[in-house]
Amino acid sequence: MSTPAAAIAVRPRSSFVTVVAWISIILSGLSTFMAIVQGVMVLMVFPFGEMRSMIHGLGAYPAIPPVMQFMLDNVGIFFALSLAFSCLTLLSSVGLLNRKNWARVTFIWILVLGMLGSIAGLFLQFHMFASIPAITEAAPEGLGDQILLMARAMKAAVVVFVAVSGAMSAWIIARLSSREVKAEFGQV
Repeated sequence: MSTPAAAIAVRPRSSFVTVVAWISIILSGLSTFMAIVQGVMVLMVFPFGEMRSMIHGLGAYPAIPPVMQFMLDNVGIFFALSLAFSCLTLLSSVGLLNRKNWARVTFIWILVLGMLGSIAGLFLQFHMFASIPAITEAAPEGLGDQILLMARAMKAAVVVFVAVSGAMSAWIIARLSSREVKAEFGQV
């Protein structure tokens, strides 16, 4: 005789979701730990108020690109956001492992935000590297060419990294949005 509890079908658990969840748990756990350590170290070692005053006092601040000025002026906010994002990723990864639908949706949005952040970082890097030609002109003979070559190699590496990580994120999003995975989370 079957009971109502026995009639409930056990949802299959794909290895894809389990592997993605565990990889993300490990990486976001390390990221959370590092964000805490970096935050403590930066706040204890670098007195940002004094450093900002020194930069302003030297008159060097106008030479710093506006984006860097903003980041220097708001470094505490950036550390707090980094920690919050790492914690949210860790929490949603654990939820993903436990097949919670809110975690699946949150994880998808985290991947989307990560992709957008990578693209924004790419544009930021190209903006920051715009000053390289001025640096190379002031460099000693031969060193300017090496600096330009290094800058081009770094740009190329970042473009490849953003493209590959974006493609991987898009693939994971597509898989997490598939009918089979949604069924795993009780969403059909």
